[in-house]
Amino acid sequence: GEGGRERETETETETETETETDTDTKWEAAEKEEAESEAAEKAAEGEKTVAQKDSVQEPPVEKAAVDKAAAERGALNVQAGPSRPTSASSKTSKRPLLPDTLAMLQEATQKQDSVEASQGSSVQPEACSLASRLGDVALEDSGVRTPLQGLFDHCDVVKPLEDALLPVRHMLPPLKTYLRTTLRKAQEVIDDIHPGFPENEARYIVLYTMDFQPREKSVYFVMNASLRDYDREAVKPWVDYIWGLLKSLKMLPKRPETVLFRGCKGDISRFPRYKKNRETVWYGFSSTSPDLEVQQQFTGKEGNRVLFQLQMRTACGRDIRDFSMYPGETEILLPPNVQFVVKGLNDFGHGLHMIHLEEVEEPDEVILSMD
Repeated sequence: GEGGRERETETETETETETETDTDTKWEAAEKEEAESEAAEKAAEGEKTVAQKDSVQEPPVEKAAVDKAAAERGALNVQAGPSRPTSASSKTSKRPLLPDTLAMLQEATQKQDSVEASQGSSVQPEACSLASRLGDVALEDSGVRTPLQGLFDHCDVVKPLEDALLPVRHMLPPLKTYLRTTLRKAQEVIDDIHPGFPENEARYIVLYTMDFQPREKSVYFVMNASLRDYDREAVKPWVDYIWGLLKSLKMLPKRPETVLFRGCKGDISRFPRYKKNRETVWYGFSSTSPDLEVQQQFTGKEGNRVLFQLQMRTACGRDIRDFSMYPGETEILLPPNVQFVVKGLNDFGHGLHMIHLEEVEEPDEVILSMD
């Protein structure tokens, strides 16, 4: 009777609630364990760094010599880096990577100074979505992972976005409101900028650009962490979304830029595996900018910072600016597993290092899926 059906409904609801609670509890426990592990690793790295610094004694440098070196670096024809020695892990060359690299850096700095003088400094990297995606290059450790070959063999059509996210829903905050927002943004993009672009595919790209709260729960952050995981099983739940995103990006025009930039705050010692002539792979989706000035706005002009100058050989990147929730600047998104060879490292002084990478024209299976 009706009473029996009501009791069944109540039982089902209680079971669903218990399942969700169990899932949340397991997820919180896993996050706590990961956080404790990361904290232990960082503490160990910090002790190692302190020990290395204590073992190196730099020779005193006269103030006049420092001032002279700084003045010389400001000239366009300067070819030398700073006079003080660098550690083995950050040993850099004294020649610019490209003939106009110093000129490009100076021009970008001058433009930034001019804007700040007239408008004030309005860029807040900590609150900028694009800055976060450009800066996560610090998470690419250049270690060797097993290829993803075979994971996408079953993929064919692009699934509805909601279906593609089903296997990863437990990794993310409640998605209902975010998914509704992707629909509104996709409709806006199609109506105003890209008429005829499929709505479902547009939502895939929009969702990638969205910042969740906390940011570490954003789709781009969690998915890229899985792509960088040494345990390739971590990628499996994301296969349908990755496939749909790649196919959606394929519908956008190829970009003609041959030089792109990416960077982050921090010391060059964070990238010990980037050595000249060594190959490296960026395992996650990689946000880049064709504008050095924009990249410098996010990394700043002072303190330790590392810029990556990318010499592209293929047109695998796509401009997703129109689909971004923060469409202030051009964002060229590279697919996972782009391969590079390190052509050189430069120390420009004042905490600024640049790593020059050249794309290797041997596309990975994931990149080939875009063709």
